[in-house]
Amino acid sequence: MSRVVFDHVTKSFGDVVAVADLSLEVHDKEFLVLLGPSGCGKSTALRLVAGLEDPAEGNIIIGDRIVNNVEAKNRNVAMVFQNYALFPHMSVYDNMAFGLRMRRIPRRERDQKVLDAARMLGLQDLLRRRPGELSGGQRQRVALGRAIVRNPSVFLMDEPLSNLDAKLRVQTRRELVKLHRQLETTVIFVTHDQVEAMTMGARIAIIHEGALQQVGDPQEVYQHPANLFVASFIGSPAMNFFHSELRLHDDQLMAHSSGGRFPLSEEQARALAVLKEGKVIVGVRPEHILPDWEAEEGPEAGLDVVVDTVESMGHEQHVTFSAGDTTVVARLDAARSLQEGERLRLRIDRAHMHFFDPDSGQRIERE
Repeated sequence: MSRVVFDHVTKSFGDVVAVADLSLEVHDKEFLVLLGPSGCGKSTALRLVAGLEDPAEGNIIIGDRIVNNVEAKNRNVAMVFQNYALFPHMSVYDNMAFGLRMRRIPRRERDQKVLDAARMLGLQDLLRRRPGELSGGQRQRVALGRAIVRNPSVFLMDEPLSNLDAKLRVQTRRELVKLHRQLETTVIFVTHDQVEAMTMGARIAIIHEGALQQVGDPQEVYQHPANLFVASFIGSPAMNFFHSELRLHDDQLMAHSSGGRFPLSEEQARALAVLKEGKVIVGVRPEHILPDWEAEEGPEAGLDVVVDTVESMGHEQHVTFSAGDTTVVARLDAARSLQEGERLRLRIDRAHMHFFDPDSGQRIERE
């Protein structure tokens, strides 16, 4: 069993709290992604598991054993870093076999482990080359191979794809997911890239300023963000936010914001009854903002906007609009082109509106 548990773990560097009372369980054989912006504490959390840092409070548990006082070399974990950390004067074989040699693994067993890992990673024809003769993707696979031959209980990966070009990152993402299925071991993968997190992780743990914000599968954190930070961090383009006031209009509760207003369903109105001052932040994903090509400017519910910029993505276009003092981004079909300065009306897919308390930033759940 190779589960990993953070049990109320805190780690500080001077006055800076890098990890704040983190409680999280990584299940046995799970691929979990720690996601957050630079400096949020995710790499520190990984180093705590590896034994490279000691927690100030709380416990790190691997399997069923508290490992706070266990040396890094005795934790049976393998770490893959952002920089490959290969020995430049050694061959691929020697780099992969180095850890085994230090553990005095017999030559025959060592050769077999390296060859098996090399075949798995497509490196069997490169074993005599040195790192300087390899591409970035090949070097990354050597670093992975060096970890695989150890047969660890837990793989720790600290932004291992950051140094690869865009095309190679996509390819390596697929290889890592496939590799995880083959090895059937626990993986904790650290990244600031939400695309990596969404495409690779069985679950995503989102961290901000050292504190855990939300844990869930990719669809859960995308469709039901726990707070404003998660809602803004997950999704590209990012979620739109409208600082709104709740008002009655002909017995219909509406959220009024700069540039427009949105009618609310009875269910939504009941959920928003918890707000005492009648103010709410309405969040809408860019794909749920729809053009109303036939509408004209007027008092009807919707957003009157002006086109600011258009980014063509081939199959779609990302359009930035001005709506009063608010900037709105929509993902629209590329079939109809829009021009800078063009005016039109947008409507909101009411079923996909998110509501957040402007004071706490927490999501307001519907009944």
